[in-house]
Amino acid sequence: MDYIEVEFKVSPYNEDIAEWIIAEVESCGFESFTMESPYVKGYIQETLFSEEALSSAMEPFSDLKGVAVSYKSVKVENKNWNEIWESGFSPIIIDDRFSVRAPFHKNVPHAEYELVIEPKMAFGTGHHQTTLLMVGLMLLEKSFSGSRVMDLGCGTGILAILAGKMGAELPVEAIDIDDIAAASAEENAAGNGVSLHVRCGDASLIKGEKYDVLLANINRNILVNDMAVYSSAVRTGGRMFLSGFYEKDMPAVVDSAVGNGFRYVCHEVKDEWVAVKFEKRDD
Repeated sequence: MDYIEVEFKVSPYNEDIAEWIIAEVESCGFESFTMESPYVKGYIQETLFSEEALSSAMEPFSDLKGVAVSYKSVKVENKNWNEIWESGFSPIIIDDRFSVRAPFHKNVPHAEYELVIEPKMAFGTGHHQTTLLMVGLMLLEKSFSGSRVMDLGCGTGILAILAGKMGAELPVEAIDIDDIAAASAEENAAGNGVSLHVRCGDASLIKGEKYDVLLANINRNILVNDMAVYSSAVRTGGRMFLSGFYEKDMPAVVDSAVGNGFRYVCHEVKDEWVAVKFEKRDD
């Protein structure tokens, strides 16, 4: 799969501005970023790249005082993602409950649920706020013992693997629109002792299915558009965890979920991103 690399130049370099750029543009479909002063480099699938959407997202940086921000894009093919992500992938540790590390990380503190993820391609290693928020909500559960779980937009499979480690029925099921992500998720699951069945496609694949738990870390528009499908696929009393959108978009997502038979339970916020838990009503 071909990617577009967008190189954002911040002059003089300011880490706060660099992080702000990431926050503004990642909703355009970017999958990963690196920060290499004076640049932020973002990677997005060529088929998802929109110059118009990117230009709109960059408007807040058009008239900054004392800082110049510019960007340019270039198509990249068969890039060595392993080398890129190994250089900037640090372990993730959430208290003594959860950790994600790469095979080359040593002396990572022990956690109740430990995942080893090979950083490669351009798919997340769990550092994004939405993944951490989803993990946080999942860890509030006593377990997923015996639950049939579906992870939509699974990426590298972190959420599905965690569900398996928390007792979900195996194989945990997952879907991603990208075939490389699907293969990566299955590979990571095997390396973590969890059986994962991944299909390549979208929410249409779960029509007619029934799940106890549905995980979806995608984006607001897809979540709202597919909410009726989610509702038909979650059993009465089942749980649904959603993320991939900003706190300001939460009312639209909650309204859609409630209108499709779910009950709001709770939510968590991190850096303006949000994750929400719902339960399927019996009415």
